[in-house]
Amino acid sequence: GGNLIKNPCHNAHMVYMTGAKPSYELAELAEHLDLQSPIKTDAANDYGYGRNFSVFEHVRHQAYPLAETHSYSALESVLTGIANEYNQRFDEPLFPNEIKHIVRSIARYCSKKDFTASHKTWSELQSHRSKMRWGDNTDKQKQARIWASEGMKIGVIAERLSISPRTLTRWGIQKKLK
Repeated sequence: GGNLIKNPCHNAHMVYMTGAKPSYELAELAEHLDLQSPIKTDAANDYGYGRNFSVFEHVRHQAYPLAETHSYSALESVLTGIANEYNQRFDEPLFPNEIKHIVRSIARYCSKKDFTASHKTWSELQSHRSKMRWGDNTDKQKQARIWASEGMKIGVIAERLSISPRTLTRWGIQKKLK
């Protein structure tokens, strides 16, 4: 069925060696093999994880916000288009039935009655944890915007607020170009 497998020689695949070292090197193996036949050296563009996993990861992130406004069948239809488009990026695309099952799995999960509620609860929990760890920076952001509009340098603003210049960039406050 055109299945591909993980390649432990691929640079995006983590290989853990345990026990004794191999008894031969790849160069030694190559000496004993007939390597005259053409071998495709560039791997499929799946970044070492596999096509199914790549499609799933790409599509599921786009499905979460759509789940609140679409019914199961509408969500499945939208996600099928997204998955098919992403699937065409591979050197050897997945078969349509594989795409169908990936999309159905995501749509079924996102269409559950409690998905949107649990997703919203999870987002609120993460937001609360973030505020507990970093505090509510609303006042700092307002003050930073005021100082930036007055022409104060980013480094000075960061120092006065006891934050990094990178944080100011994340807040959308950047150096003024001359």
